[in-house]
Amino acid sequence: MMRPGSGRNVPRMRRRRWLRALAAVFLLLILSLLGLAAYLRTGLPDLTGRVAVAGLQHEVGIYRDDDGVPHIFARTAADGYRALGYVHAQDRLFQMDLMRRLASGRLAEAIGSMGLENDRFMRTLGLRSLATRDFLDLSVETRAALIAYAEGVNSYLYQRSGALPPEYLVFPAPDPWTPTDSLLWGKLMGMALSGNWRDEALRVRMLGAGMPPETVDLLFGRVAPPKKLAHGSADFWRSLDPAMGRALASLPPIAEPRTASNAWALSGSRTESGKPLLASDPHLSLTMPSLWYLARIVTGDGVRVGATAPGVPFLILGHNGHIAWGMTTTGADTQDLVIERLSEGRDDAVDRPLYGPDVLESQTETIRVRWASDETINVRHSRNGPILSDLPGLTANIAKDRHLVALRATFLIPGDRSADALMGLNNASDWGGFTAALSLLSAPMQNFIMASEDGTIGMLSAAKIPLRRDYDGWLPAAGWLREGEAGGFAPTALLPQWRDPKHGYIANANNPVVAPDYPVMIALNWDDSFRGDRLAEQLDTAQHRRVEDEAALQMDTLSPFAVNLLNALDGWEPSDTDAAKALHDLRAWDKHMRARDRAPLLFARFAQNLTEALLADDLTALSAADTSRRPWRPRPGVILALIKTDSPLCDDSRTPAVETCRDQMGLALRQAGRATGSGETWGAVHIARHDHPVFGRIPLLGTLFGRSFPSDGGNDTLLRMASRDGSFVGVHGAGFRAVYDLADLDRSGFVISTGQSGHVLSPYYSSFLDRARDGKLRPITGTPAVLARNGAALLTLTPP
Repeated sequence: MMRPGSGRNVPRMRRRRWLRALAAVFLLLILSLLGLAAYLRTGLPDLTGRVAVAGLQHEVGIYRDDDGVPHIFARTAADGYRALGYVHAQDRLFQMDLMRRLASGRLAEAIGSMGLENDRFMRTLGLRSLATRDFLDLSVETRAALIAYAEGVNSYLYQRSGALPPEYLVFPAPDPWTPTDSLLWGKLMGMALSGNWRDEALRVRMLGAGMPPETVDLLFGRVAPPKKLAHGSADFWRSLDPAMGRALASLPPIAEPRTASNAWALSGSRTESGKPLLASDPHLSLTMPSLWYLARIVTGDGVRVGATAPGVPFLILGHNGHIAWGMTTTGADTQDLVIERLSEGRDDAVDRPLYGPDVLESQTETIRVRWASDETINVRHSRNGPILSDLPGLTANIAKDRHLVALRATFLIPGDRSADALMGLNNASDWGGFTAALSLLSAPMQNFIMASEDGTIGMLSAAKIPLRRDYDGWLPAAGWLREGEAGGFAPTALLPQWRDPKHGYIANANNPVVAPDYPVMIALNWDDSFRGDRLAEQLDTAQHRRVEDEAALQMDTLSPFAVNLLNALDGWEPSDTDAAKALHDLRAWDKHMRARDRAPLLFARFAQNLTEALLADDLTALSAADTSRRPWRPRPGVILALIKTDSPLCDDSRTPAVETCRDQMGLALRQAGRATGSGETWGAVHIARHDHPVFGRIPLLGTLFGRSFPSDGGNDTLLRMASRDGSFVGVHGAGFRAVYDLADLDRSGFVISTGQSGHVLSPYYSSFLDRARDGKLRPITGTPAVLARNGAALLTLTPP
């Protein structure tokens, strides 16, 4: 018999059992996570002890300082390369492995069908086969350096113990490193920093949508009148399938360029020491970890200090004890889409001017797909390059009238000796050695700014720049006409260069390097000059400068776009109350994009709304398609030009009224003012986000592996923290900053955006993050005795 009241205890007892079960599951989960963390920590590299390394000729000492920066002391250059390969593998193994998978078209092997789009594209480009052939064309010294570096990487792979980095819980274990793998990094940079072929595709798309050619030229900021070509009319492009440009513009975003960097050099006449100063901060996508890795390599041949790229044995940016150098992207037109026409009655050959059909090269590529069947694709090449229109999903859209689309680009040229150029740059001691080394560079075209201990400052815009026949590169070329033939490359003597200018400084921030009438066509449209103008304004009066002054200038937050746009509104008052108040607030603002202030957010929303108000109707055909891709937006300089000329484009053709630019500015101001609360700040939405390349978009894991913080700056400030996709989240900025003092290079300062290690459990995973945010540089110097006295960990590499 049940006791009175006992029935009421049954639900209570069940709840207790459930709570105990949940507590047990929770405890088991916590213990499992702790066990996993303990296991993964076994994979953190040993920073002390003695390790035998294959190929090593003499002992090498590697001192890691408080930030995990390796100071490598080797007797020979070859041993220095082996040691650098070893420490790169210790700290950035997954980053190196992911880079070669991306470039080789082997991502699907690791992540399944999600990687197929990338792999099809990369197999079509054939970067790996190009790099394999290029290795044989390099100098004996460069090949030896690449081999020595690979020996260092593989020595770590063969001897490491404990767990692999956390990413390998998902990814297959890494293969041994090869010298060819190191060349893939240069191929990716050549592709990513010179993506003007996408602009050609977009311009075709605009013409196909019915946009007048003069409007297309205006929106892209063309600086020279178009040539009269057989195929150059809008009617020609409209006669082709209008899906051509849309399809090409939808290719994998890995190839989209993100162009921005600052670099400048001051002669001794403007510095406190009487010797040059050089500042450099390249801007690329923010990642976790940084694309850059700090290192100091001291050998019997000299010293090299600065930014290395994991996977590459050479210093990319830095100093070698004699010269220091930095880079900015030129924005040169080094790529062309070429429309090929299949020969009559044939599917394996295309027409050529003056002579008969040209047979296409063809091969099959098998892509291994994890958790699915392998995929085989057919890859074809014409003499102009890989046939992009063979990519799945594009053929049906482009094959109208028997046309194909090839990509001709300098990063696809066989016999690429860019690795020789880097090695020569590492060894150069003066202007002559600097220019001789860079004459070997194929891609990407960069503005190399240098300063030397002998007092020289200079800049050379180096790489291969095409000499086009009857063709200017604004639209795709017709392969069956003379303009479709490659015309060689400009000699180094005709590339833009400056040395020891009278005004005492050289500076570039991706602004134009030549005038439109320059004898070699470098580009027909350029990045905005806002940052370059700000640099010139500051450096024109620079005197008695020190390292600290240049480091402070790298953190400058003034928005020249805001200054120019608001100056264009002088003397005008909007009739709407909300718009008038917003304009009043912006006029009272000092135009600095500080995270703690409200006005930068108000301005950013105003500028975004203004762009939409001015051009939404004109870009409707573009924005309606390819919604999965990033929307195209004209540069701020184009918006400013429309406002200053009161362009007819300001009218919204979708409304019966005829709007002026002032009407649209009033609308944009009213919207921005209403959207921006009195307590909102720029930093609340302008977050510098460093995402992990694999786990960044996965909830919880993205937070664990990523890092972010409210950031000063904007798209056009020297402290550049740029946004994409219509949001204000900063995803593109300075991954490395340095200032070099040629009077005493040990006084030079450095910082990277995250930390030295790519292992999330390492104390060096994000140890530079706060200093990068605040612009605090640190020296990389010290003898072995000084480093040891300061507590540096010593790892000794020994011959086997």
